[in-house]
Amino acid sequence: MPRRRVRGHTQADAGRCVHSGRASSHYSISIIRDRGIDRVALAYIAARHDPADSIFIDGWTGKGAIVGELRTSLADRPFGFTPELAVIADPAGQADIAASDDDYLIASGLLNGIVSGLVSRSILNAEVVGPEDFHACITYPQHREADQSPAFVDTIAPLAAAASPQPITGHTGRRKLLNRTCEVLIDVILEPSGTRDRNRIKPGIAEATRALLRRMPDRLLVRDLGDSDVAHLLQLADEHGLRVEPLGDRSH
Repeated sequence: MPRRRVRGHTQADAGRCVHSGRASSHYSISIIRDRGIDRVALAYIAARHDPADSIFIDGWTGKGAIVGELRTSLADRPFGFTPELAVIADPAGQADIAASDDDYLIASGLLNGIVSGLVSRSILNAEVVGPEDFHACITYPQHREADQSPAFVDTIAPLAAAASPQPITGHTGRRKLLNRTCEVLIDVILEPSGTRDRNRIKPGIAEATRALLRRMPDRLLVRDLGDSDVAHLLQLADEHGLRVEPLGDRSH
């Protein structure tokens, strides 16, 4: 498939593969909180595929900021796209389809570009992105020696090919409960924090990991310090000298 570049940065690219005898095309498309989805990229895809046969895919949901952005961006059904979202893990009950609602660390949440094809998060800056351009991104060829993307795909692909398809049941019925629990937890955490800015709360293991790697949070709240799934969070907090507090019964 052709590639569109913005000042040297590949932004909309496609891959093709076959699942259960059906060919499918995969595109990476930019969506930015409070800025919306890349409509130029949507037009590009719509010119090559039927939008009615498309679905949006992500790794996990946090508190739903990007899901909300997707639904807002596609509220007018541009080019015929609808905001149907499928994810691997949906602990917040935000997605339409999910393989699991378990909260666990997904590789891209920890390794970022070096497990995502050496490509950065998207960039929307008028200095490099014109009205008819895709959102931009940065590539990291200098980190090629550390790139784990091929190893990750090569490990996952044969496991997926060998797995027996299983129906995803039960998640739809749990979505409202998961969503309500997440909302209550965020409100209870915000109450003593002195802010009403929901964007400052990063719930879930993946979101907390990214926050500890990219920013300097105020504190880390953990319900079970002995849970092996949060061991890396405690290590990062210790390295940064970050305060760790028990989550306790804040969600009740």
